[in-house]
Amino acid sequence: MEQTPLCITIGRQYGSGGRRIGRLLSEKLNCKYFDKELLSRVAKETGISGAFFERMDEKTSTPMSVASASGWSLSNWFGLADNLLSGESLFSMQCETIRKIASEGPCILVGRCANYILRDRKNMVSIFVTADMEERMGRIMDVEQLDRSGAQELIAKMDKTRASFYNYYTDMSWGDAGGYDICVNSSRLGIDATADFLASYIQKRL
Repeated sequence: MEQTPLCITIGRQYGSGGRRIGRLLSEKLNCKYFDKELLSRVAKETGISGAFFERMDEKTSTPMSVASASGWSLSNWFGLADNLLSGESLFSMQCETIRKIASEGPCILVGRCANYILRDRKNMVSIFVTADMEERMGRIMDVEQLDRSGAQELIAKMDKTRASFYNYYTDMSWGDAGGYDICVNSSRLGIDATADFLASYIQKRL
């Protein structure tokens, strides 16, 4: 019997290094990596603009917010309301693509409720990455060229957005340890050693 491909899902606090850890795991375990790449795949399969999915990424949406992301003005929104994609429709498209990707071969999927979408799948390992606030702030200050206050505000905004998206579309709570196989604070070992630790855990687990 053919074995179900390995699938690793990574939830992450903003600035925790979860994306970098995912990249390292993809190299260590020879898995394809999907983060923004997932949005490109959804756009390709649906024929909808990739820029549109970028603007709506991991956000709960109403028809009005979808219209805004599409570049429609308030004046022309009302006549198109019945034809707008709902947030649920957009999420359904992502779900379908995530399931396809998981069936094609070993992969790593970052964010977008992947652990929930694939919760009944064999050979799936779900990870949530956190980090100390000072380290998260330092990383965001460097990457986004912000001062401490700006970094702190952006972290709070992004975490709230991700939690809202996850909690809206699942019956679980974002970052709740009960929803993941393993939760890890990347500040304890550092990014590289955390990736080594997780690779070892996954190999022993499977």
